[in-house]
Amino acid sequence: MFKRLISYLKKINLRFDVIFKYFLNIYFSYKKKKIDILVLDEKTKKNFFYLKKDFSIEFIPTRGERVNFFILLKTFWFFLFSKISFFECYILAYIDYTKSQILISAVENKKFFNIKNIRKNIKTVFFQYDFKSKENLKFLNSIKADIDLIFCTGPYWANYLKKFSRKKPEFLPSLYNHKVKDLKKNDTKKLYYISTYRHPSSYKSENNFFHNFHYKKDFFLLKILNEISIKRNIKVNIILTYKKDNNYPSKLIIEEKRYFKKMLPNKNINFVDSNIKRILNNNNSLFVNLDSALGFQLAAIGKKCVFFPIRKRKNQQVQFNDMPNFGKFWSKKMNFIKVKNIILDNYDNNLNHNLIMQKYINNFFIINPKISFKEVNKKISDLLT
Repeated sequence: MFKRLISYLKKINLRFDVIFKYFLNIYFSYKKKKIDILVLDEKTKKNFFYLKKDFSIEFIPTRGERVNFFILLKTFWFFLFSKISFFECYILAYIDYTKSQILISAVENKKFFNIKNIRKNIKTVFFQYDFKSKENLKFLNSIKADIDLIFCTGPYWANYLKKFSRKKPEFLPSLYNHKVKDLKKNDTKKLYYISTYRHPSSYKSENNFFHNFHYKKDFFLLKILNEISIKRNIKVNIILTYKKDNNYPSKLIIEEKRYFKKMLPNKNINFVDSNIKRILNNNNSLFVNLDSALGFQLAAIGKKCVFFPIRKRKNQQVQFNDMPNFGKFWSKKMNFIKVKNIILDNYDNNLNHNLIMQKYINNFFIINPKISFKEVNKKISDLLT
């Protein structure tokens, strides 16, 4: 029985720093409180602000931010007497402790999709806010995923994911549209760069992966933005991946800022590390990015965005697959002059190109879908018994 536990500890290389972190954040509350909905991962909290209006909701901490002793105890019990993973045992223990009926995830986590196969009576809802290739989602076939309700970004994904959903997939409302209504309009033109930085420790499998996948591509684009900022005497505003709003450790925010300061040594640089809604009241600013989900979300509410999917990878995001190498708001090649001209043309042109964008990406990301957050809550409410 305990051999499995010992084997598991060896598998994670007996990371005592991680184990110590978890035990340091243990609390001993045994106040059982029935929760309507559990959401996998506290880092996705910003995506589900609207659920609190109609449901009792709790976000499952998965990084050791806090650990309930009694949930952890039950997790070990499940693990010792079952053949499922420790993480799946943790989710099941959390479900039992809170008596929740619905489990939600906005992360393509194989363990989440498999929970329904283990616990048939739990209702599962998946929100596809991020973009992946079909290659990334091959595991859905292997585990015979069976999700009760799926919300996705466009017809392409609805068609692909429908075989894994008990109901017809629904389209997602914009996460940012609601934040624009009460903002005073600001016509000051600014230049933004949307970071897709991930801490190097996130990549363990490949040598030089971080350098080739992130650094070289960021350096290429920021070299162009640096040249533009000096000639035009404008600042480059970098929207960080690790933001204070998402409760990321300050260490990660500091390291990401240091990463970009090395590439942009001049003083014409600002960082957006919190309160992203302050940039949403301006339709003249330009948002430059590689291929981030935030870029598409901003484009969906009428912001000017240019995309440069120049990272060569096996699982290239599908919306760029059938597009030419160059276009009015994108480039798939690291051509310095052409990329620079695309940025300048869009920065200088006050005409929005959403109609052009719709032609190319509407199949993957519907611009301003009609569904509201109230309707989303209603559809989730229908799952409750």
